[in-house]
Amino acid sequence: MTARELLGSLLDTFREGIPGAVFQEAYSPEPASRRREKPLITGQVEEEVLGAGWEARLGFALYLPGSARPGEGLEIAGKMVEAAQREPLFAEAVLGPAQPEKALGGLKMICSLRFAQGNGGSGGGSCPVTLNGTACRVSGWKETLGGRETVLTATGEREPFYRGFLPEYTVELQGLDRELALLEGFTLRLGTSPWMYTGCQWKSFTAAGTGVLTAAGRVKAEEEGG
Repeated sequence: MTARELLGSLLDTFREGIPGAVFQEAYSPEPASRRREKPLITGQVEEEVLGAGWEARLGFALYLPGSARPGEGLEIAGKMVEAAQREPLFAEAVLGPAQPEKALGGLKMICSLRFAQGNGGSGGGSCPVTLNGTACRVSGWKETLGGRETVLTATGEREPFYRGFLPEYTVELQGLDRELALLEGFTLRLGTSPWMYTGCQWKSFTAAGTGVLTAAGRVKAEEEGG
């Protein structure tokens, strides 16, 4: 996939997931007027690097109507980043502040998304992780904390006498070597985080090198095995 194709795919995803805004390529044949009642987001390829690895930076400008709050821009940008993080080669997102656009009286924000693939294949990202004690690199990750709450109430009583919460840890890793799909019951440490995920199992693993895992627990890294 080229950077231009990735941009087109993301714009389609944004349009579907964020219906309250208008998304358009910055240099499309149809001119984009910024005098709108809805937020307008234009995207373009800022950089594409070819060679032993591949890297692309996509730039998005968010134009908010004069009646919009700065927080609306952050909400839209946050949804864009969430959608971009589902791309296997996502590496980084940089959000700029909302600033007045004097020409039209509204607000403008900049959102930059970077995608990378090292050595022409998966497993060549820029984010260090440790899997089962072995250091490797991925192109990005996403942590999710969920859980189940147990509440026990005695017969005839309204106030529960017991509340318990069982955490559930889910981590998505992008840009993995496909051989890692064979791991079972492994440990994971993200970068220099003090936390170590234990008892990890893959929930899914795509051909593009995106793996989603669940962890049985999380301990301080120095406490592993102790």
